[in-house]
Amino acid sequence: MPLTGLDSQDLKMIIFGGKGGVGKTSCAVACSIGLAEKYKTLVISTDPAHSVSDSLEQEIGFRLQPVHNVVNLTAIEISADKAFQEFKKEHERELIKLFDTSIHKFR
Repeated sequence: MPLTGLDSQDLKMIIFGGKGGVGKTSCAVACSIGLAEKYKTLVISTDPAHSVSDSLEQEIGFRLQPVHNVVNLTAIEISADKAFQEFKKEHERELIKLFDTSIHKFR
């Protein structure tokens, strides 16, 4: 079944979801390459396997990375663990204050 409506001005995001091994990454990468022919496009992966790098045959990682040989296409592979660690580090003071004040309420 082909994707339709990709030229709609109202379309801002496409999400590929499903169980493992059904081709989400392949479809997302193929779709993003096609859309990049007309539009500035970003492909984001939250898959811990980081298979977008494999599909694009270049290292992407946890940073915005222009895709080689594809104008208008940028990619990023988000690491949930790394994002959480960075969040904790950035907001450490606020989190400690929140927990301290919360604990005192229950004593």
